[in-house]
Amino acid sequence: MVKDEKSGNMDYFKHHSEDSTGSTCNLLFDEFGHLGRSCWWALKECFASHWDGHSEPKVKIHEKNLKDFLRISPKKLQLFLKFLSEKHELSFNISGKIYEIDMPNMAKIKTTRKLTKSISNQQTVYIEKDIEKEIEIDAVNPQDKTGLKMAPDVIQIYNDILGGVGNLEKYPAYFLPPAIHEDFLTLTGDPNFNNIEKWKNYFQSIKTRPSLIGTDPKFNVSTSFLYFLRPVVAMDILSGKYKPVGGPAMPGQDDGYDAWKKDEGAAVC
Repeated sequence: MVKDEKSGNMDYFKHHSEDSTGSTCNLLFDEFGHLGRSCWWALKECFASHWDGHSEPKVKIHEKNLKDFLRISPKKLQLFLKFLSEKHELSFNISGKIYEIDMPNMAKIKTTRKLTKSISNQQTVYIEKDIEKEIEIDAVNPQDKTGLKMAPDVIQIYNDILGGVGNLEKYPAYFLPPAIHEDFLTLTGDPNFNNIEKWKNYFQSIKTRPSLIGTDPKFNVSTSFLYFLRPVVAMDILSGKYKPVGGPAMPGQDDGYDAWKKDEGAAVC
């Protein structure tokens, strides 16, 4: 391997079990397929192996090392990084064969160790410590953020209206995974989703669309409660992009299949 400039090496970084349902992973999946997600996590691992977790989250990595780590060609590597930069996940510059990559969000998931303790009800609580501030973060309750207090009611409404409809299953928990918090907060901050009645109307509108509940044979995207929390999907549904039962799509729109279908040749990995 070509020798790179390294400020250090992180032992590991936080990876929530529901990260695959987050907006970035879903966008990568839509654009590049399963290997898009794989390349995303490989890129994070490569970045962490070149960063000490203390300095500014910016590293310089030789093209050969990035290419070998992600198992993609230089052309596809640049396409992949460009897509992520457009989604504001990173910024990058190329000088010859050296890639300078800036990933500010890595500072949010850096960590050095994880401890466990027992509490009165015998649940296991995971305690994470920030590298620089050494502040303990109790991760047992993901509903502390004000904007997330609506989540249990929204989950219940979804289960009542859409759980078991078509190919949709009931959502099995009463809280949202950390990876989806940002998407949910974006929606609850929108006037179309700022109260429970509007969430009821939203889920009722989904119920009338075969392409969204899994009963349209030509629509091959798997939908779910967490999928409907993606802001880009929610805005498309509210705009009338998907044809309801017994009615046409809005003028200039389609039934959802063509809108979501991706060109197989777009995959970078």
